[in-house]
Amino acid sequence: MQFLVYRENNNHFEKLEKIKLFYINSSNYINNSKLIRKTIVMDNKNAKDRKTKLIRLIARVWGTITAAFWIISLTLSTIFENTEELTPTAWIEGLILGILVFISSVGVAIAWWREGVGGLIALIGAIALSIFAYITAGHNKVFAMASSGVPFLIAGILFLIYWRRTRKLKS
Repeated sequence: MQFLVYRENNNHFEKLEKIKLFYINSSNYINNSKLIRKTIVMDNKNAKDRKTKLIRLIARVWGTITAAFWIISLTLSTIFENTEELTPTAWIEGLILGILVFISSVGVAIAWWREGVGGLIALIGAIALSIFAYITAGHNKVFAMASSGVPFLIAGILFLIYWRRTRKLKS
């Protein structure tokens, strides 16, 4: 006997393949409805897995671009600025900014291998960076927060979402 196996795809069924069902014994045979349900369930797991991998890819690309932007900006700023004209307050603010960006960037780097730990470090660093930007910004405080801490915050949240989804898929 041959049966067509279908899977649901955006509220319509698409044909997967023809499957021959063989009799196991004279009285037992493979139930085609279970087979179809298994195929649909397996495809849903693969679809979730693809979404999970896409979340990880977006988190990696977003976090890496953000970290690279900040590291390059701070490095070039340190090299090309005249340090003789800096006040002690500006020097301390620059040092704190560098440390917070370093922490967030290390969180993104760790998240390439350990998504949960790295995402949490990036998230904590992003929150600290946003608070620091809010405190030190003269005016346009929301813009300062959005341009400094929010990109790391997005990457950290995406890494934690990926970590959570992989834990659910394993169980």
